Amino acid sequence: MGLFRKKKRLDDGFIDMVRAHDNGEEWAQKFFDDGYDSGNPDFIRRFQEARLQIYKKAAEQGDPNACCMMGKSYMFLGDEAQSFKWFKPLIDREDGYALSIISFGYNEFGGFPPDHDQEMYWLKRSAESGYAPSQVDLGREYKIEHHDQV
Repeated sequence: MGLFRKKKRLDDGFIDMVRAHDNGEEWAQKFFDDGYDSGNPDFIRRFQEARLQIYKKAAEQGDPNACCMMGKSYMFLGDEAQSFKWFKPLIDREDGYALSIISFGYNEFGGFPPDHDQEMYWLKRSAESGYAPSQVDLGREYKIEHHDQV
């Protein structure tokens, strides 16, 4: 029984670290950077699974930030269907930030199968929604595709 409690506390500690990371606490960001840089795929999986536990209740109540975090976490876990389930309310609202995350999901570093056409489709939707970082990214893509003829 004591071993179970110790393991549970370690899991709770990891969840607390993820929560602190998402709240911008510097020590947690350093911990995340070290874990990510280690290249350990289990770290990223555990990080995303902790986010699912943290944000699920708020997402079920319709909180846009929580829906976005759920969608992003499922994206990095490679579950496209679950990801879109949580992104759907944000897609319907043309939330530029969420649309940009979906776009990222289709590049070589995202969690979906890489698909340049899908990446550009979602990036364009994000830019058209008025999300300035996507407008800049779309401009860069256009410049690259047109071989600096712009």
